[in-house]
Amino acid sequence: CSSVLRGMLDHHQVRGKPILLLANKADAELAQDEVEVVSQLDIESLVNSAQCPTRVEASVATKNQGLREGYKWLVKSVIANYLDLGERVARDMAEEQKSEEERRKAVRKRMEDRRKKEEEEQKNGGVGTEQELFDPPGFVPVETLRAKWA
Repeated sequence: CSSVLRGMLDHHQVRGKPILLLANKADAELAQDEVEVVSQLDIESLVNSAQCPTRVEASVATKNQGLREGYKWLVKSVIANYLDLGERVARDMAEEQKSEEERRKAVRKRMEDRRKKEEEEQKNGGVGTEQELFDPPGFVPVETLRAKWA
């Protein structure tokens, strides 16, 4: 759990943003309180290194206990830092959109290349391109092997 939290906090889009950790099932017999959770998961050092304001809230989701307090804190934190967070979120969204467009462009190119290859194969009677007819996959000419072993 601590390694997952560390991975999340190390992400550039999360650094410095408020984090709410809900310690659910607080009504269970062996449930740990907030202090034990913070201690065992080393949350204090993790969030300090990521510079994230953090709150750990014991909760019982089925009874709606602890959720309201936690979410209220989170909303207040976002409102208090709205100008900074708003700019960061807008910048992060622009980066994500650019990345997604590049990914889609690459997919479209692969699809187009595949379509062209299939058309080429159909022209050649479904056998493949002219070069593939002479050099099937895995084929290594004897001259090449002899040159390597000489």
